[in-house]
Amino acid sequence: MQRKIRRITQIIMPLIFAVIISSCSGYQYDGDIIAAMESGSTSTISFKKDKSSEVAFQLTYEIGKDYNVTDLPGNDNEAVDKLNPGFELGGWLPDTSDSDFMSGVQYDENGFIKSFHMTPMNLVFYGAGYFASTDTPYKIIYKIQNETLDGYDYYDEVIMTGTTSTPEAPSYTDAASNLIEIEGFKARTDLIVEQEILADGSTVVEVFYDRLPEVSISITIPATNEITITSTTTGTTINFTVVLPDGASESDYSYCWFYTNEGMGNPLSTASTLSLDASTLTNGIYQISLIAVRNSDSMPFGGTVQIRVGV
Repeated sequence: MQRKIRRITQIIMPLIFAVIISSCSGYQYDGDIIAAMESGSTSTISFKKDKSSEVAFQLTYEIGKDYNVTDLPGNDNEAVDKLNPGFELGGWLPDTSDSDFMSGVQYDENGFIKSFHMTPMNLVFYGAGYFASTDTPYKIIYKIQNETLDGYDYYDEVIMTGTTSTPEAPSYTDAASNLIEIEGFKARTDLIVEQEILADGSTVVEVFYDRLPEVSISITIPATNEITITSTTTGTTINFTVVLPDGASESDYSYCWFYTNEGMGNPLSTASTLSLDASTLTNGIYQISLIAVRNSDSMPFGGTVQIRVGV
């Protein structure tokens, strides 16, 4: 009789234990699963780029433990970055129909795994909901015109970041807003061709710099003239300014700047100042004349400016 009671007890106790575990956890497990839980063993989750891809990497998780999304590999994980370069992972989905596991899965508002209960089975998760990364790298290479003016040589480069370009939302480099100053050279912004930012970070855009012309200036004013002309240079821009006698104002005169050989019919400026971009001039000598007429008595005053470009 005692042997029979012991035998019944051996059969009933595991069942009672299973019922207790089941009622506490909300999951249905058989005796083998309970034993596995008691041993503290782990199961493997394999991660894939998407449902049809090969397994990319694996991690182990403790059986019987509750996990949430922060326990899964995120966008800051190197293995995840390699899954789909240039794109951010929206979240993970389980590739299983196992009822025990799926009963312990919760999803966020976007339909991705929010939390799950680890069961004693190997699982596969796949990435979903990718979106374009905003920090995909690309390179800007700066090139300067060589001394023979028949080509461009490498000068420097910089790594920038931008949003990965997609067919639905093309995204481009921004070299035009990231120019550098190179003494003696001027960027050819008209030659910049912005490129689509490729997901693999291989995009390169080139910026070309032309050599600035050598410029010298000479100013000639008659000795009896009551006005003078001063000049300043900023980069390739040359600024000429009329200096009037003490007590006089700009409104006391009318002005006309013109290329001497073209006459007053083609004025370069009718203000007291004149700005010229020497980079637009070919090599040569240019003479500019100024006529400043005193309005009170129509008395003209004149002067000449000579610009020597590259000669």
